[in-house]
Amino acid sequence: MIGRLLLAFAFAVGVTARAEAQTATVRPGMTMDEVKTAWGAPSAERARGGFTYLTFPTACLPGCGTHDIVILQDGKVVDAIARSNGRRYEGNASYTARAPGYTAPAGATAAPR
Repeated sequence: MIGRLLLAFAFAVGVTARAEAQTATVRPGMTMDEVKTAWGAPSAERARGGFTYLTFPTACLPGCGTHDIVILQDGKVVDAIARSNGRRYEGNASYTARAPGYTAPAGATAAPR
C-alpha cells in the first residue's frame, strides 16, 4: 500500500515538474537574448526609437486575437502579451487592468482579463 502511495506521489510530482518546464516564462527586465532562449525565435522583429517589438507565432489564432508579443525598451522587456498555452508573462501586461496607469474606457462595466 505504501509503495502505491509513493508511486502515485512520484508520478504527481513528475507531471507537475514537466508542466512547469513546458511553460516558458518571460519576465520584465529580461534581455532579447533571454526572451529568445525562453520563447524561441520570433516570427518578426521590429524596432522604432528605443523600442523593439518581437512577434511570436501562436496556434490560438484567430480566437485569441493576436500573436504573442514582447516589447523591449532600451533592450529590456517592459511588456508582453502571452496567449499561447506554453508561454507566460510574469509582469503586469498593459492589456490588463493590473498595469500601472490603466484607465477603464468610458462606459466599461468590468475590467479586462
